[in-house]
Amino acid sequence: MPKIPSYRRRRLPSTNVGAAPLDPSAANQAGTAVGAGLASIGKGLGDIGQALAEIEAKKRELRDNAAIADAVHAENDFTLNKERELEARVYTDPQQADEDRQLAASELQQLRDSQKDNMSQEAYANYLNRSKLKEASRLRRLEGIIWRKEVTLGQSKAAIALRDAHILEMSGNESAAQESIEAIKAGYEQYFPPGAFEEMVESSKIAALKTLGTQNGDMEAFEKAKEIVRSSTAISAEEALAELQRIDKLKEYTQNKASSAKKVRNLAIDEDFLGKIITSDLRQDEIEQSRLDESTKGMKGFQQLSKEQWTLYAEDSYKTPPETTTPEGLDVVISTITDYGKNVVDKEGAYRQLLDARYVDRALTQQEFEWAIEKIQNQYPRAVINDIETIAETNLKTVAKGWPWGTHKSEREEAKKVNLELLYWIDGQIAKDKVPTREEMNEISAQLIAQDGTLPKPTDEDLTQLSPEELLKRIKQ
Repeated sequence: MPKIPSYRRRRLPSTNVGAAPLDPSAANQAGTAVGAGLASIGKGLGDIGQALAEIEAKKRELRDNAAIADAVHAENDFTLNKERELEARVYTDPQQADEDRQLAASELQQLRDSQKDNMSQEAYANYLNRSKLKEASRLRRLEGIIWRKEVTLGQSKAAIALRDAHILEMSGNESAAQESIEAIKAGYEQYFPPGAFEEMVESSKIAALKTLGTQNGDMEAFEKAKEIVRSSTAISAEEALAELQRIDKLKEYTQNKASSAKKVRNLAIDEDFLGKIITSDLRQDEIEQSRLDESTKGMKGFQQLSKEQWTLYAEDSYKTPPETTTPEGLDVVISTITDYGKNVVDKEGAYRQLLDARYVDRALTQQEFEWAIEKIQNQYPRAVINDIETIAETNLKTVAKGWPWGTHKSEREEAKKVNLELLYWIDGQIAKDKVPTREEMNEISAQLIAQDGTLPKPTDEDLTQLSPEELLKRIKQ
């Protein structure tokens, strides 16, 4: 077996050869310096961590303060908006006041609860303490409005109940009225300042009389109410004057309302009688049993119809109708049509004027009376109404050669024919949905006057088919 060679590790020369020996204390000092450096670094890191923690705490504090400020602002907004909401409320039941009280407290608590996630637990606890200290003040502000509304409702209900009790008393049931007043006092006196409930009892008598006057048309009730106002010691002079004026206005309104209702009722009776008298079917017993006045009185009597007038008309309706319309009768027709169109007379007044002309003065034929009535029920356009009367007067002056009225019967008769033909022509134009102009009406009138009013009455075919130009040609022929 071959011999295995062996090797000897070579030793390198020491780097410290010739150097001074190392002092052991130097190594210790170096170690101490390194330790001190590491300690210093650790301390610096600790200071940074503390500083960061302090910054984070400050940021949290700032965020909490802002959240608390927002929460307080939200509560202030809630209170203000709730006040506005309550001010706009009108109570009709006392229970609504209790519901609003409970709702306000509940909504305020819900608002607090909603702030919990916006801040730290410690800040939320501080906010709750602060909010609860303010809660009584906030709810007290809302309660002031709620109570004022409840008082207003209570006083209003008491006034109505007392008024109704006095109406019961004035109707003769005094014992029931007194019992009602005592019950009202027990239930509602809490809503009145001392002595004010007794004043309400007195003022409710005035309200009861005003109600009776309005509902029953009792003018004497209004006068009794005014007597109480004048004799009351609980009402100041200024308030008494204002109340007397209110009573007078209410009395006037009641009178006008009653008058309007009566006019509507009477007009319905008049138009029923009008339809019957045209066919000679109006009977005397119907007139007597109607609710019309016995006769007309006062300055406005000439515009009203009564049993007296209808009796005269009914008596004449059985006679032979007039054979011709007089110039005066046509004047009545034209003035009535224009006056009604301009609201100078009402429909009842217009009917009376035409009925008088037909059945009292006998100045209208039955045909032209019925035609005139139709012109009241279906008026001419306002533009035509404004011109008819003026043109009719001009035609009369033209025929009478400048005189405002005919100097001879023949002139008035001729003017009547011209004006009657003019009205028939106007009817024909309106039947074709045409509104004649003043110029057209003047031209037709001139042509009629030139023909001495001898134009025969237009047929229905003429009225509905001929144009103004074609009618003028026919006149000239």
